[in-house]
Amino acid sequence: METIKLFGTEVYKFSRINWWAYVIYVTLIYIATHVDKNDGVDIVFVTLVHFAADIFIMMMFTLYARNRYGEGAIFQIVSMVLFTSIKVYTGAKHNTWYFLAADPVYALAALKNYWLDVKKIDVKWINYVTMSLLSVLLIFIAIPFVQRVTHAGVILEEEWVLITGLFGFAVALSTTGNERLRYLLSVIALFILVVGSALVIRAFLADSRQLPGLFISYFILPLTVLAFYLKQWPAMLGKHSLSV
Repeated sequence: METIKLFGTEVYKFSRINWWAYVIYVTLIYIATHVDKNDGVDIVFVTLVHFAADIFIMMMFTLYARNRYGEGAIFQIVSMVLFTSIKVYTGAKHNTWYFLAADPVYALAALKNYWLDVKKIDVKWINYVTMSLLSVLLIFIAIPFVQRVTHAGVILEEEWVLITGLFGFAVALSTTGNERLRYLLSVIALFILVVGSALVIRAFLADSRQLPGLFISYFILPLTVLAFYLKQWPAMLGKHSLSV
């Protein structure tokens, strides 16, 4: 019962601040299903599961703030299972397996932040330098390999912009000890991710291609996070200078 109440509270907090995101969401769903005849059920299902996964992440942070780390960790695991499930579903249905490519970086970033927040131990080998190198390897080796194995089509230039944003945000999350650097990397990555998703949506609709729901999710939800980060811009600029 407490879990349901906490879930509802986080949804309410998100909706109160990001009410405008629902307007964009409904508009995109209408365009995708009525103008371009996409599968509305598929898009709504994927976007709602993605949204639920994000809410579980918010619940995790709320419980961490209350020093209830065990319960918070459970919600983090639930969130990761949901994220991975919809990526596998999307990959199987639309042959877009590259959505999973950045997961190793996100998993390591989550491990680092868990140990730092809960155990007060900084896993120093997980940092923006090592995660950037891992990202380069995954982008130039893992993604092309998976594309060949799955006989997927050519990745559009717009999709590469989205992929860059996905990896960039994972690298930002692995950055600790320098909040201003973490903030700037996050803003840049989120901006690239939002722009890339918007470009992909436009390209798919223009070519009347089946639009995976994850493209809409990766446009709207990162846009709400970017809006939140930009509100902190004046305060963050006043903090200590960048250092490695």
